[in-house]
Amino acid sequence: MKILILILLFQISVFAADFQTHLSVSAGPNITFSKAEHNIWKQYNGFRVSNIKINLNTLLSAGYNHKINNNILTSISVLAEIGYNFSGYMRPEDGDFGVEGGTVYFHNLVLGLNPTLNFYNDLSFGIGAGVMFPLSANIVGDWIMIGDYNEAKAKKLSFKDIKKLYKVPVMPYIKFSVERYFKYDKIDLITGGVLTYNFGMVCESDALSSAFSYGSYKFSSLSLEVFLGFGFGRPK
Repeated sequence: MKILILILLFQISVFAADFQTHLSVSAGPNITFSKAEHNIWKQYNGFRVSNIKINLNTLLSAGYNHKINNNILTSISVLAEIGYNFSGYMRPEDGDFGVEGGTVYFHNLVLGLNPTLNFYNDLSFGIGAGVMFPLSANIVGDWIMIGDYNEAKAKKLSFKDIKKLYKVPVMPYIKFSVERYFKYDKIDLITGGVLTYNFGMVCESDALSSAFSYGSYKFSSLSLEVFLGFGFGRPK
């Protein structure tokens, strides 16, 4: 977070810019890519693509809009964002090799940076990046990969549990966005879409050794969302 603040302060001191902020809510489908290696039951190994799960975001973005003397590319915005993410990551069952699979729903804190190119002051294309910090999670299904955490009394994972299960308990992401701005007096109504690739996490080998003898497990995901928001600061 300190790095994001320093970047914004650098913008203020070096470039002539207008303050810009917006709040948005987005939702859409999320697909998980997972790969597992098993020490004993080799039939559980391999790469799998999940069914669709839900991905939700509530993000507050703030930064500066840098005007450009051009009739087409009118400005560039660099916005820091913070918010909440809820997403489901699934290891699907494989009917040919028995029941093995399940879903974990994470509650995440989001911190990111989202530069955008603004055309005609009402259409934007952004390429952003950041990290999601999983604060807690809920397990759905009899997922043997989770081992001891699959018991009924442990269907909810705390941040302490997540730190034990995953080598690095953060999920980096990159995203591509398209935004359309509609001006109403001083308020901007914003709609658009976001394509996000989440690099996911890798399970801790010590935790896996007691979880049905897995040698390794890792996942990533791809989500496509539509969003609606409002904001201030974009030029007319």
